[in-house]
This record gives sequence, C-alpha cells and structure tokens, in this order.
Amino acid sequence: MSVKVVKGGTHHNGHASAKTLLRKDAVEVRGADVVFENDKLRVTTMGDPDAPGVFVCFTGTQLAMGGIEAEEFVGSTRSPGFSALFVSDLARSWYNAFPPEMLVDAIAGRTEGKRIVTLGNSMGGYGAIWASKYLPVETAIAFAPQFSMNPKVVPGEKRWGKFRRGIKQWRHQSLADHFRDEVRYVTINGDEPLDRQHWSAFPQGTNMEHLLVADTQHFPAAHFKKAGVLGEVIALCAEGTSPEPLIRKTGFDVTRIGGGNA
Repeated sequence: MSVKVVKGGTHHNGHASAKTLLRKDAVEVRGADVVFENDKLRVTTMGDPDAPGVFVCFTGTQLAMGGIEAEEFVGSTRSPGFSALFVSDLARSWYNAFPPEMLVDAIAGRTEGKRIVTLGNSMGGYGAIWASKYLPVETAIAFAPQFSMNPKVVPGEKRWGKFRRGIKQWRHQSLADHFRDEVRYVTINGDEPLDRQHWSAFPQGTNMEHLLVADTQHFPAAHFKKAGVLGEVIALCAEGTSPEPLIRKTGFDVTRIGGGNA
C-alpha cells in the first residue's frame, strides 16, 4: 500500500484531511472530578464510580484525545458499565517525568476489581500501552502510538522537539518491554511516513492486532470520528472483537501489520 501525506482539503476517497478534522479537536480533556494532581500528573474522573469497568484514557501532548470524546465510550449504548479516568502527563514526557507507581497509587481506589481498558491517541496511545505493564489491563487500545521518543532508539523522529528536549530522565527507553502476554493490544496506525519507525517496531503476537489505515496520516481516530464510526471501533476493541471489518466496510483501506490475530 502506498504511503501518502495530504496537507489539506479532501482525500480521493472522500475522507477529510487531518487539518480539517483536528481544527476543533485540540481541546483539553478532563473529567468532572480531580482524583490526583501535582506538577507532573493529573488524573480526573467521569461517570459512575461503581461501574464494573473503567476506561483509563491517556491524553496527548495538547492534553486532548485527538478527536476522541468521552461520549464515544463512557455510558454509551455500546459500552455500558464503564466509567472513565483521564490521565494527563503534564510534562509531556511520554510518562518519563514520574514513576509509574505514582499513577498506580493515584487510581488504585478507582480501578481495583474492575475491568480495565486503556485508551489513547499519539502520546496518549503510548501511555495506553505503557500502563499495561503496571496495571491489570484487559485491553489496550492505541491510536497512532509511538514506540519510543528516545533519540537513541528513533533517531529519525524529529517531531515534538520541544517536549522531547525537556525529558531529563528516561525511566523507559521504549515500549519494548511493556507488552504482556495476558493483555490484548490493538494499535490503529495512520500512514504518516514518520510513524513507520514506530509501528514497524511493535512486537508481534497472538494477543496483538496492529492495523495500518491509508489516507489518515497521524490521525486515524479523527478520521473515524468524521466517518461516524469511532465509538463503534472503540467498543469493538473493548469487547475483544477486531475492528478491521468495520473499518474496511466504512471505506477505509486497512492493512494488518505483521501476523498478530488478537
């Protein structure tokens, strides 16, 4: 499949460009109640605290979700029984600015005994996978996640330079050792050329499904939102069902990366 970057307007398949889609999506996301906050980490909550499941949602560098809104997964008819926690790395450090125990302790009272699904976009997608090493996650759903931000690991990565230069301590070099056999992983990646160095490094396994969606650049979640299927895609992933048939049916050109079949 060819890799193409479109900077504006509408793609040949009728999907709007990333610039058009993201104009209103860089809005800071937070729940109604603050669970924990310091200068590095903020956690807020939304929904019924007694719900049997919880989406732990990791925000991106703009403290937003890249077009994903809470209504797409909290209290929706396709994902009943879930509350949500919104985790924001205020240092934009790809979760290097604080020890993982800080997050684990902060949300323990909201996650103990519950089904945990992690979710995020871009840096937040990285966080969704990162957290699966430290929390008893059932499914991790990551849109356009990075594999590493360390220049020694991804020397070709030139984006987010201001934030990357601010990382003074690398608590983890990459996500290489953050995938666990008991967790189901779904990554949904766009065809932005600079993203290839990330999705091509993800490990393969029967508990993993890595998808590449053409004509979505770094923003597959925003494109799904525009197409009206983002909530359904998230719900399918949370249910343990592959979203690939729905994505294809919607009109996107989707390819499975590697041999995983989660």
